[in-house]
Amino acid sequence: MKRTILTAVALAATLGTASYAETMKPNAAAQGSAAVATHGSLMSELKNGKSDSANWASEISGLGSAPMVDIVKLSELKGEGAENSAALDTALTDTKADAEAARVAIEANPELSGALQAESFTPDDVVMVQVEGSNKVTLVVDDRS
Repeated sequence: MKRTILTAVALAATLGTASYAETMKPNAAAQGSAAVATHGSLMSELKNGKSDSANWASEISGLGSAPMVDIVKLSELKGEGAENSAALDTALTDTKADAEAARVAIEANPELSGALQAESFTPDDVVMVQVEGSNKVTLVVDDRS
């Protein structure tokens, strides 16, 4: 009887730990480019200020050396991009001044400008910036020409 109870307790502890570990996995939607995986989420972040566009330039300046750079193209975002094009353009217009300041900071950062150049983009193509910590940045670029 004791052995059965101990086995049940050990099994419960193991399952509980696995379940807890599963819930502690990072939420992909809250990380990097996954947060802008759709046109809708991009527009929402731009409109609701979640992208914190006023701080883009200072966040770029605060990056450590050799940051991890992820470049996300608007054409790669899921959702109804063509149908929402006018709304997206409006949202991008609302953050235009902040994006311009960020572009200056990107030009001053050789890692970021080099990453853009390697993908055939320039800082002028960047429409949104997400910085995570001091070493990861996602640059959303407008490739809709």
